Amino acid sequence: MTTTAASDPTPSPAGPTPGGADRYRSARAGGTLPRPSALGASARVDRRSPDSPCSSPLATMCGRFGLADPRRLAHSATLRLLNVATVADGVPDPLPPRFNVAPTTPVLAALDVRRAGAMHRTLAMLRWGLVPRWARDTSIGNRLANARAETVDEKPSFREAWSRGQRCAILADVFYEWQDVGAVVADPRNGDPGTTGRRPVRRQARPAKQPWALALAEREPFAFAGLWERWRDPRQPDAAPLVTCTIITTAPNVLVAPIHDRMPVILTGDALAEWVDRETTPAAACRFLRPYPAESMDAWRIDTRVNAPMNDEPDVPARIA
Repeated sequence: MTTTAASDPTPSPAGPTPGGADRYRSARAGGTLPRPSALGASARVDRRSPDSPCSSPLATMCGRFGLADPRRLAHSATLRLLNVATVADGVPDPLPPRFNVAPTTPVLAALDVRRAGAMHRTLAMLRWGLVPRWARDTSIGNRLANARAETVDEKPSFREAWSRGQRCAILADVFYEWQDVGAVVADPRNGDPGTTGRRPVRRQARPAKQPWALALAEREPFAFAGLWERWRDPRQPDAAPLVTCTIITTAPNVLVAPIHDRMPVILTGDALAEWVDRETTPAAACRFLRPYPAESMDAWRIDTRVNAPMNDEPDVPARIA
């Protein structure tokens, strides 16, 4: 990995694990992986100007995804191209499949961290929902699961991480969006006094939403473009930092547009390493903030069981008629 003049905001942790990606694959096959923390010895993993290089006017949401086949990830081109050097403490071994990952829970991501003046690429578990360094507490992260590509370099919550090149690749193989399919109107005769003794209650129409699963056409693992940040509790300055992240969203492609007005920025191929590399300037990173080609993706309807994060079973992304 290359080095950069940018300073890292936390003390240098232990050295890298040699042969990172190969050892990660062998560990997932049943081997033992040395696991130094690359985020710190005890890190917790629990309006834009019109001339902006990333400008375009649209509004956010990628609120649920999955990494249903971690074994496939371990042998994938995605992991190989990320050129991971070490795996941080806190990454489960073996990595369990996840079918319904929700904000505020840990997600697997690749990021560059500094040790002894050099950058090293690391796999780590980051809490989904970015908490800026200046936040008084972590509650703001509940609202920062997504960052709009159009405003990521100016929004106060994200601009520091963006300007410092703290980009990450959040690993996944499926994500979910909800399509408005009309309105459900409650019966205005609710509680007919002649039969129930209750007065009629007027109910407003509420939108009905159909969940969809979306993935690459060949079901290969991919990564979302993300930002990461470290947060220290000002009331406990000696406590380990909380490392959090957000997923960047952009305009939808022609496949996603009928379902939702946003989609996550998807990274594959050479874009993976370039995005994470902290020597890639923010201006250069903007070229990745665009919709993924629709012809390389697939979408299918799924059951509303995905609506509840507690439902994290293999049938969550199953296709329905």
